Parts: sequence; structure tokens; C-alpha cells
Amino acid sequence: MSIRASFKSAGDVPADGQGSVDDQIAHLRVQVEKLIAERAAPYIAEVAGKAEDVARRGYDAARENVDAVSNRVKEQPLTAVVIAAVAGFLLARMIR
Repeated sequence: MSIRASFKSAGDVPADGQGSVDDQIAHLRVQVEKLIAERAAPYIAEVAGKAEDVARRGYDAARENVDAVSNRVKEQPLTAVVIAAVAGFLLARMIR
């Protein structure tokens, strides 16, 4: 569809096509914004919903792992302290 035809269908430009360039640009801007709102917004909402689901699943998985480690430490505190000490010693050796 030509620019002139789109303007004529919207009735924004006189029949002789003497609308100013600024008016035509403004009209096109409105049309583009309208198209984006009509066509892109549903996809954006869908992607946002999927991202929220992924983030929630990641949070839930991390929370489960934290709970599992916490329970393991409560069940075997001496082993946890030894593992932490060895890990700290190895990190200190690597940093030096």
C-alpha cells in the first residue's frame, strides 16, 4: 500500500495530496505505533510470561538445593566442617 493510499484511507491528507511532510511523518508514526501495539504486544506478554516461569523454576531449584545442603549439614555437622575447612585451605593456597 502506498503512503498516499494509506493516508487517503485514513482521511488525513487532502485529495490533492498537499499534506505537509511533517503531517505525513506524524501519521506514519501513529500507524507504526498502532501496529506495534496490535502485533508485538501479545508476543512481548507471552515472552515475559515464559521468562517469569523460567525464573520461578530456577528459584525453586536453587531453593531446593539450599534446603538439601542445609539438611545434610544438620545430619552430618562434623563432615560439613571438615569439607569447609579443606575448601578454605585449598582456596587460600590457590590465591597465594
